[in-house]
Amino acid sequence: MTNRQKSKLVWVGKENQSMVESRVLLEATVPNYHAERRITSADF
Repeated sequence: MTNRQKSKLVWVGKENQSMVESRVLLEATVPNYHAERRITSADF
């Protein structure tokens, strides 16, 4: 049997990691697929 070493994940600033905030995603009850106004060639 061979003695295997475990690899380590190392990067600069690893000790200074910020805390990740949890977020709540709300599902839209009525999907909105329409633009507020029609875009025409006159808009350009």
